[in-house]
Amino acid sequence: MIEVQEALDDKKEEYVRHEEAFHRREANLRKKDVDLQDSLIKFNKFLQENESKRKRAVTRAFEERKQIDSKQMDIQQLEKQHQTILKAANSLERDIQRNKVCQVFLAEVCADHADEYHEIQDLLNRHKTLCGANRDLAKRQKDYEDLSEQRKDDFIKYMKERANEILNANNEIASLQDKLELTESATYRLQNQVDSTIRGMSDKTLELCQILSAVDNVLERFVMHIQSHKQKRDQTSEKRKLVKPWVNSVKDIEHGSSASSVGVSEMYAHVG
Repeated sequence: MIEVQEALDDKKEEYVRHEEAFHRREANLRKKDVDLQDSLIKFNKFLQENESKRKRAVTRAFEERKQIDSKQMDIQQLEKQHQTILKAANSLERDIQRNKVCQVFLAEVCADHADEYHEIQDLLNRHKTLCGANRDLAKRQKDYEDLSEQRKDDFIKYMKERANEILNANNEIASLQDKLELTESATYRLQNQVDSTIRGMSDKTLELCQILSAVDNVLERFVMHIQSHKQKRDQTSEKRKLVKPWVNSVKDIEHGSSASSVGVSEMYAHVG
């Protein structure tokens, strides 16, 4: 039993030693794991910083390239401007050389007309004034020409309108002339009818007048015959009363004939 107990104790001590060794190894492994994680974090941070630096460098290089391109374009533009300025300078130099002749000429003009132009600037001012007056006159001439063209167009339009009105008036006159001729023809026929009617009425009126005259003669002779007899005179008066309506009727017929003639004349005037 003692041996077994010793063996068991030895096993326990060995197990404790192994366990302690395992704990030490575990602690070392954990430490190494922590160190490895720290190393990984540091390396990752290092990589991120390098990537950021690389991106900044790429961006800076891109911006510098853009600036270089922009500067190159500016240089080209400035070179073009320089060439343009050189050409303008050369042109101005040539103008100066040409204008020297004009300057000499203007100086001679001023010398010849010293009482009117004391300096070349006075002559140039005079030229400027004349050029301005010439432009004003040219503008006024163009305005007058435009106004003349407008008046001409208005006149042509007016003449066309008047010609159309005259043509319409002539057409209306021709139409009215035709109506007048038709009306005159109808009036002539109506006048002939009226004249024929008046002649017929005149003949009838003459016959009636003759009858009335004969009746009056008969009545007068009758009255003279019965003047001595009062009774017969009264009878004659009654007979006159009896005959008077007939005489009035004859006069009414004669008046109606005259009214018919007047009505025909009014109708002739209305037709005219």
